[in-house]
Amino acid sequence: MFKLSKWIAILTLAALMIGAVPLAGCNVGVSAAEPVSVAVTPTEAYNPILTQHTLVAVVKDKNGTPVSGALVEWILNRAPGAVGDIVSLEGGSPQKIDNTYGVAKTDSNGEASLTITSTREGDTDITVYVPAITDPANHKWFAVKHWLDITARFPSDAVNAAGTTHLLNVQTVKASDGTPVGNVPVRFTITGNTPKASFMEATPASTSYTVKTDPYGFAVATLQQTASAEGTNTVKIDVLVPADPDFVLLSANMTKKWQATKLGITKVGPDHVSLNDQATYTITVNNTGELQATGVVVTDQIPLGMTYVSSSPGGTVSGNVVTWNVGSLDKDASRSYTLVLQGTQPGLWVNTAVASSNEVGTATAQATTRVSPPPEVMIKKTGPAGVFTGFTRAYTLTVTNTGSVALTDVIVTDHLPPLLNYTSSNVASTVTGNQISWNLGSLNIGETKSIIVILGGEKTGTAVNTATVTTNEGATSTDSLTITVLGAPGAHMSLIDSSDPVAVGDEFTYTIRVLNQSEGNSLHNLTITGLLPGEVVFVGADGPVSYTVSGQEVRFNAIAELLPGQTKEFTITVKATGAGAAVFNATMNWDEFGEPIVNQEGTTIFMPQS
Repeated sequence: MFKLSKWIAILTLAALMIGAVPLAGCNVGVSAAEPVSVAVTPTEAYNPILTQHTLVAVVKDKNGTPVSGALVEWILNRAPGAVGDIVSLEGGSPQKIDNTYGVAKTDSNGEASLTITSTREGDTDITVYVPAITDPANHKWFAVKHWLDITARFPSDAVNAAGTTHLLNVQTVKASDGTPVGNVPVRFTITGNTPKASFMEATPASTSYTVKTDPYGFAVATLQQTASAEGTNTVKIDVLVPADPDFVLLSANMTKKWQATKLGITKVGPDHVSLNDQATYTITVNNTGELQATGVVVTDQIPLGMTYVSSSPGGTVSGNVVTWNVGSLDKDASRSYTLVLQGTQPGLWVNTAVASSNEVGTATAQATTRVSPPPEVMIKKTGPAGVFTGFTRAYTLTVTNTGSVALTDVIVTDHLPPLLNYTSSNVASTVTGNQISWNLGSLNIGETKSIIVILGGEKTGTAVNTATVTTNEGATSTDSLTITVLGAPGAHMSLIDSSDPVAVGDEFTYTIRVLNQSEGNSLHNLTITGLLPGEVVFVGADGPVSYTVSGQEVRFNAIAELLPGQTKEFTITVKATGAGAAVFNATMNWDEFGEPIVNQEGTTIFMPQS
């Protein structure tokens, strides 16, 4: 059944196709040329979630000339798991019908465009259809947009003293919550190379360098000059798609300006500190020129993952920046300052000090310190929320090393409530009363190990099942799952066809009825899936919930709860297309039963005599 809004959309589209209804804002005239082709760019691309992406369709006639005024339909195909929504359309008479369908006419350049977005990872499959193109081989174009939960923090433009090095630090994080994403390839390319420079990490030295981000999401490349000189380098930074490095996910350009200076500055500090520990840096500024440097100022940019503790002599603190007014420096004179910072966030942090004066030129020094967190571990218990008395269900305990150090003597303990009993697991266990323990040995950085536990329902009720993990390094984690033990419910499914036998070309209907036979327990998240035989094609379906069709499979969405004694009916109408013994399969699933229930109905389809 169509809703009124759907009929309005269809009538509007029909009017657009015949030019009967001029929509508001339409100022594109219809070209006299007949369109024969449509092309869309890009055909495939990657974007971070929570951003927008625009696709452009170009419609041309047989001579390759753009056609204006041609109607273009944009369709976001809604297969299971598909993501993405329409944001806007551009062109003549743009109409967004809903989040998955819209139309627009091509402009004077033969173009119409679609802008889409997505809030989660996945693929958006797009079909672009031009009804005025009569050739079915050319009237459609297919495109796909892959959405990834990855964004990047790029370095800012910077000024360095000629002859020094500059650390380019890129961090890849999730767009959804800002947590680091490791193992992402990042490509650094010097696109403006005057004066000549290269990347120190490349062997041999090169103007291009690709590296994957570390567990904290950082990728680092060191820019070095071939010879000390003033000038500007431009570096293009591309974040590549981890699964397909031929695609660029994000790009940014960074400008490095090299300046000659007579001021010199050094900065010395620790390479590594533990989280919440303090790091002490010594900053020394000197004048190597022949003349006095006046109005000398030293500033230190405190990185994001560190906080100010103290300085000596005391500097002026504003935000993440510490400033010392040095005053004048005679030839060969120098001043030293001590800065104490605390590592408050894990990561590889670059601490930059800059010396400037009234004279032209600055000097820059950097100290890079890695802040490592304490050992960390995480446990997650997953599985069904319900189990029947006398039956068993499988539960999974997943343990992950989320820290920056390897873990040893990893012990997992599952604390069972009296409502549950332990049957078995895929890892050797030790049982003490209502506690089951497993020794997983060691766990490397980022490594995950899983335990599958089979638990049975002992008696009805609801209880919390808690699992813990401990390690020799002192890391620990706990997770709980609320499990309800129920009396065994029952369900009955019947299946019948409306006609048998059936002639080729005729339509008939399969009817599926579901009954909750239990006297006191509901069925939850009940789904019905019909698999059509090859001798028929899908015509339509009806039921208490919506449905999707994929090939010969008709899948009804879940019924949240089927009450005791309640009945639901589903119908699927098909058309016979080939003679034979056609077998229709109906499958029923629900939360409280571990295995699918399958029913079949046979229908004889014959070819009528001429």
